[in-house]
Amino acid sequence: MQKKVAGTIIYNDQQGSHFLVKHSTNGYNFYQLPLRAGHSPLASVLWDLRYTIGIDVDQLRLYDSIMAELDDEKVAVFVFDHLAVDGQVRAKFDR
Repeated sequence: MQKKVAGTIIYNDQQGSHFLVKHSTNGYNFYQLPLRAGHSPLASVLWDLRYTIGIDVDQLRLYDSIMAELDDEKVAVFVFDHLAVDGQVRAKFDR
């Protein structure tokens, strides 16, 4: 089984703080991806956010990192603060 990592972006608006998550048929999920060979968990998440989703990772600041149990596996979850979350960033993250 290949190890996984996960990530999310936190942002604030008039209603409070929110996390960017993926919508699925069974609810909401953190963005999960396999650990890239030869990369650290953090580098794997940043690479995927940049090259798969298309987010400008230069606009991200690492807010927190935690360990979570996702699908019965302990996974590193990285939480980023984005300097300018807009509709375009939310749409890219939701794909």
